[in-house]
Amino acid sequence: MASGQVRVGERLPSIRAFARQLGINHHTVRAAYKKLEEESLISTRRGTGSVIVSFDPLLIAERMSGTLSHTVGVIVPDLANPFYPAFLSGVEDAAREAHILPITGNGRESPSIGRQFLQMLTAKQVDGLIVGPYGLDLNDSGGDGDEAAPGRSVPIVYVDRPEVPGYRILLDAAGAGFQATRHLLEHGHRGVALISGKIEIPTLADCFSGYKRALQSHKLALDKSMVIEVDRFSFESGYAAAWSLLNLRQRPTAIFAAGDLLAIGAIRAIHDAGLSVPEDIAVVGYNDIDAARFTKPRLTSVATPTYELGVTSMRLLYRLIRGERVEERCVVLPTELVVRESCGCIGEQGGAALKNKT
Repeated sequence: MASGQVRVGERLPSIRAFARQLGINHHTVRAAYKKLEEESLISTRRGTGSVIVSFDPLLIAERMSGTLSHTVGVIVPDLANPFYPAFLSGVEDAAREAHILPITGNGRESPSIGRQFLQMLTAKQVDGLIVGPYGLDLNDSGGDGDEAAPGRSVPIVYVDRPEVPGYRILLDAAGAGFQATRHLLEHGHRGVALISGKIEIPTLADCFSGYKRALQSHKLALDKSMVIEVDRFSFESGYAAAWSLLNLRQRPTAIFAAGDLLAIGAIRAIHDAGLSVPEDIAVVGYNDIDAARFTKPRLTSVATPTYELGVTSMRLLYRLIRGERVEERCVVLPTELVVRESCGCIGEQGGAALKNKT
């Protein structure tokens, strides 16, 4: 049921048929069906048999829990994104300190897959959950992210989810958008484009607000043609978005990509168009993944404390699992601009600025 192999409304085999299928006594199956009905997981009626009913996975965990399992569930959007290995290393190190085993579910940027992991992890009676920054909304199943809510005993810590009311650890995305854009504007650029994931996602909306605030600080109006939204954080998405910008009648002279994978893809597109970075178009990324130091030119990026994000999330969850009262429901970790050559600066962490086209 938790894995989705049987769905709401699906009819279960009869007791005797299921007993024959499993090779066990039919009284054992009858007792199991009775238990499932007591837990409101199935409905049994004479003449129609036993049918799966809608259930709340968090409520199941609350009913089943008696002792700690010393495990926690971690649901992340996409393990292919190099942002997450460092985050998971932080989670694992903090979990090891607490003698807890983290179980990771890779949502592959699909809310339905994330929901399936949620159901399986809670059915496995994990002691708590860490939920990463994408469209998995626990409110859909009645959860509200608050371990103190009625009928909820599974504490949840959200990562980079500013819109939820529960416990959450955030990155300063607005600050990142502001720092990156301001740095490009200070190089003399006036056509600064943004490549981002869907801005309707709250953490990206914060990054977009920082981008706009930097433009306003230089008395520049937002040009919507300079804002490209993509479906995935990938090299290919950054490449395609950059081509769209290069085809504008008045192309940008600088690009802020809200993800290093997007920025690296954009740099490749600029080179393939016969242009140079940063002489023709400057580029700044976000997250400062390891690959940023190996691009040509090396990528200026807003660094995020990714490892610390994992450590802080796990330590907060452990406090909630232990029943400690935590007053601070939202922790924001700072971001920092790491200057390399792609923005027009010479040498890592500063140096003289190159002359840029405006």
